[in-house]
Amino acid sequence: VRALYTGCFATLCRDLQSTGIYFASYHWTKRRLAAHFGAGDGGDSAAAELLAGGLAGSLAWGSIVPFDVVKTRLQMQVDHAPDQRRYTGVAHCFRTVVREEGWRVLFRGTVPLLLRAFPTNAATFFVYEELKRQWDALDDAR
Repeated sequence: VRALYTGCFATLCRDLQSTGIYFASYHWTKRRLAAHFGAGDGGDSAAAELLAGGLAGSLAWGSIVPFDVVKTRLQMQVDHAPDQRRYTGVAHCFRTVVREEGWRVLFRGTVPLLLRAFPTNAATFFVYEELKRQWDALDDAR
């Protein structure tokens, strides 16, 4: 049962800060871009929503790469007996990885991750905003 929770703390460290970056950067960027795309401050603009969503996803995902590397390393050792595991926790894993492989290993895979993050999150926020508009229109019709 304990193995099911391996990497839970590392995942928490990763997700807490990235979620804050994700939503804060989306809303801030959308408001700033809306005026440039003719929608006024905070108004609806497909271009602003797509660009803000893509940027928010890229910022959020880009900020978690080192945490994700540590989390994955911790989870990969779950098949080993506790006395045969290489890392004892998040800090130990981080120190060991940097000492043995250098700090660059913490950013391995960043480029493909960002290439995927921009379009995925642009579409996600655009669909969210469109569904919200549709829901509000249904609400107004009632």
